[in-house]
Amino acid sequence: MKPCRIELERILECPELYQIKSLMTLPGLGHCLTGRGGGVSRDECASLNLSFSAGDDPERVKENRRRVFTGLGLKAERIFFQHQVHGDRVTVVPEEWPQPSPYNRVDAVPETDALITTRPQTCLVGLAADCLLVGLYDPIGCAVAVVHAGWRSTIKGLVAKTVMRLTELTGSSPLTIKAFFSPSAGPCCYEVGPELLEEAHHTGWIKAEHFHPISNRGSEEKENRFRLDLWLANVWQLNQCGLSPHNIVNPALCTICHQTQFFSYRALGKNTGGHALLIWLTDGAVNTETF
Repeated sequence: MKPCRIELERILECPELYQIKSLMTLPGLGHCLTGRGGGVSRDECASLNLSFSAGDDPERVKENRRRVFTGLGLKAERIFFQHQVHGDRVTVVPEEWPQPSPYNRVDAVPETDALITTRPQTCLVGLAADCLLVGLYDPIGCAVAVVHAGWRSTIKGLVAKTVMRLTELTGSSPLTIKAFFSPSAGPCCYEVGPELLEEAHHTGWIKAEHFHPISNRGSEEKENRFRLDLWLANVWQLNQCGLSPHNIVNPALCTICHQTQFFSYRALGKNTGGHALLIWLTDGAVNTETF
């Protein structure tokens, strides 16, 4: 069964902030997806770039982050970013890394691509510009997680490993966990080479059916190219962990197709900015069973 496709609701014009409609009234969960508008960055980073890695002026990045935090009513001293390395490390904050990192790269949680917390009003942030970001919410164990699931981390099974770490931490059943996706490079546009298909075969975390051959391109260069369905691969991993398809929400928005709305490395180049998925527990976290 495929996960439901849900539209985004714009909650603020400046800066450009979104929520997933079906999650907006879910008790205990705070979340946000950022777009490109309403910031101060320029050129490829225009305008709401939240990444220090894009070559943007750090002061502009700080101002963009400040606008997002203010718009959401978040306290900077409770916000954790991660230094993403396309790996499979999962970190629990603040227990395993006590230093929040709202306004500089130095304090970001080092060399990790997934964060978990059980602390209310502690915000976890993932950044991307084509990679998939996954938010996880455990309403029974009162925990949230953010996962940076680009193809390298997906091929290492990161979202599955995060679910396993989350359930070990809270003792909850995967059946109670809710998952939602950010916009990312979609199966319509995300081209990869045959070497990735071979690597996926060895790790077992992405299946052959998650790759779609590119046909009728009229070019030898494209003959052995594929389109990777990151969405389906991560849904499959979540299903393997025991999540119900009904508890997986995918807006199904391709960043390459929607490059004016979200940042895209493949469409805009290596100096483009980064948008974010933010997730936190509110003070009203209570037990729920469905979206």
